[in-house]
Order: sequence, then C-alpha cells, then structure tokens
Amino acid sequence: VFVRRAGLREEESPGSAALPIEDFETLVLPFEILGAGSVTAIEVGIRLDHTYTADLEIRLVAPDGDSVRLAFHNGSWRNDFGSGADDCSGTLTVFADDAALSMETGVAPFAGRHRPYEPLSSLADHAMAGTWHIEITDHWGWDQGSLYCAQLALFAESTTVAEGIDAGIGSYVWTPPDDLFSGDFLVEVIGLLADRSDGTFYLEGAPPPTTTTTTVPPTTTTTTVPPTTTTTTV
Repeated sequence: VFVRRAGLREEESPGSAALPIEDFETLVLPFEILGAGSVTAIEVGIRLDHTYTADLEIRLVAPDGDSVRLAFHNGSWRNDFGSGADDCSGTLTVFADDAALSMETGVAPFAGRHRPYEPLSSLADHAMAGTWHIEITDHWGWDQGSLYCAQLALFAESTTVAEGIDAGIGSYVWTPPDDLFSGDFLVEVIGLLADRSDGTFYLEGAPPPTTTTTTVPPTTTTTTVPPTTTTTTV
C-alpha cells in the first residue's frame, strides 16, 4: 500500500459552452497550482470531440516552459479523444506513463489510459507551484472540434505504509507517517501483474505528536562509615 499526495488535482469543465478547437489555432488552458514541492508523477485527462484527430497536437507545458507532447497527429481520420458524456463525467483519454496502451498503437477515441507520445516523466522534479498549461493545436484545415473537459493531476513522492498484506483480510488499519501533513492523498494498492486499485482520503492537520513520559526514581546513595576506636595505654 502506497500513499502519495493527490491534492494537486485541477479540473476544467466548460460544460455546454465548450471551448472551440479551430483550424491553425492553439487552445491554451491554464492550471494554477499552489502546492509546494517537486513533481514525481503526472497524469492528464482529456475529453474532446474532433472530426479528424490526426490534425491535433496536445502538449502539457510546465511553469518554466518545458513541455511534453501528449498526442501528435495520432488517430488518422478517426474522431475524438474520450467517449460518452460531453463533460468530465464521460470516459476521458488519460495520459499516463504506466498505461498498457500507447498513443502510437491505440485507436481513436483513445478512451481510457494511454501512454503519451512523449513520456510525462521528463517533467519530473519540476516545481509544482506555478501555472501549468494544456495546449491543443489544430495544424490542418477543414475539421474542427470542441474541448469539454481537461484534468491535470500532479503527484508528490510516495510513502510506503504497508507491505505483505493478506488480501483476504478485507480491511486494514494504519497510522499516517509523521511526514504526511494536511491535504488530499491518493492511496494506491498494487498487487500482482495488472492488479491495481486506488482511492483518496483527506488528512486534516498533521498526525498527533507521540508523547512519551518516563519516570526515573531518585538516586539514593548510602555510605557506611565504620566507627572510630581509640585505645590509650597508661
């Protein structure tokens, strides 16, 4: 069982208004991140409609200007990134380095988890704080689209809280380590092969300090002095 900070998750859902993806233009979506520390892992979710996905280049740009291509002319003549509802409740295309499918081998609408065109790990160790951007560029004419949802999740270093747990137990109780402070966290349970699940929890305030009281008895020193005997002979 691993725990890592997951409070640095931002979501943009324009809803029915949507955001237009127009020919030869770049749609820029900012995410203002206030968290401290450095990034260790990143995931990006997208739900958009477009009638020719190969027109598109999608990038994630860090606050310092470094960027990775999430998608680059992938999908040929097919449509869309993600499926279902035209908002964040639909099935998103989730760009994640640990995904089984890649953008090169996947098929539009790329619903579910896919490895990005370039690894997100190249942005690891960047500072979390600042303005991150998702940029969607339509490089060709004729076909256009709309963005319905974008999600950005930045994760900090994982902390192992338990190992070797019997899956038959059904529940497990653990004490948060002292270095976990207030915020939202992601709990990841990783088993064999592709067996994986996760959930979130909120920790309000730092774990209570551990107080140990030790009572030391007073030190008693006993000194025995033999009597003094004086003999006088007259």
